[in-house]
Amino acid sequence: MRFIVLIVLLVSTFSAVADRIDAKDWLLWKEYKTQLPFHSALTIYPPVSIRAQDNRLTGSIAVPYSMSDDNSRLISEFLVVVIDASGKSHFLQPKLNSVGFAKEQGIAMSLFESTSFTDGDVVVRLYKANNETNRSALEQYLHAKAKNNKGIQQALANLAISVPKLGEVWDVDEQTRQGLTLGARDRSAKWTVVQIYSESCGFCRKAIPKMNTLNNDSGHDITVIGLVGTNNTAGFKDHMTASNISYPFVAYEGEFVESALLQALGQLGFPTYFVLDDNEEVVGIYVGKEFDEWLGIIGEG
Repeated sequence: MRFIVLIVLLVSTFSAVADRIDAKDWLLWKEYKTQLPFHSALTIYPPVSIRAQDNRLTGSIAVPYSMSDDNSRLISEFLVVVIDASGKSHFLQPKLNSVGFAKEQGIAMSLFESTSFTDGDVVVRLYKANNETNRSALEQYLHAKAKNNKGIQQALANLAISVPKLGEVWDVDEQTRQGLTLGARDRSAKWTVVQIYSESCGFCRKAIPKMNTLNNDSGHDITVIGLVGTNNTAGFKDHMTASNISYPFVAYEGEFVESALLQALGQLGFPTYFVLDDNEEVVGIYVGKEFDEWLGIIGEG
């Protein structure tokens, strides 16, 4: 039987002031230009959550914990800096607040806060302590990132696909000519829905029955076509079969083409839906539940 134990350490929340932070002690790991609330999802940095309320900046960081390590030192090896809308820097250095663990493994949680915060467009910077281990890890990360960015740029050049714009014609047949067409679409339909799809996207897979129904509707009001970037087209065909996908796809193959396809189409995530009328003019660009709302408006929801 596994026992979950919660230890609460009486350490107050902490906000470091600028003169306590020495730049040479820290390595910039990641920077975001964003708005609050902010939640990071990096695999190379502990989860960070930050929010603002009533001129106060609050947040938390969850760091791996082990009974055999000096965890007070470990959690102090991270630093979060938020530059607020007024340009003021808020230095948030975590201190151990609580620990939850099972057996010898667990998570150390730290809370932090800062006052006199101006909300709006902010910059969030995530740092790790400047030591030999972290310098080596950062070098590997930046090398992999540079390789990935180079691959995406090369894939973008090969895609030669334009960004769909509201109110403008986007000839989907012309734009997708370089991909491998998997199935045929009904060109007589009133609406064409172009779905940007990813095998790893749970929301995309959840939408498959609905997209099948829309595409196979005997009323022929809607035809569906999927766009996907994949490392292996044959493997994606197997995915279509296993997932009971009956609407057609255009598949672009390549190591970096999935990320390149998103960038080429000016989008940030999956699934995204472009709705074209019978003249192939873009009448809507929807993400997630926004597409369901459009279906409701036209009476297909």
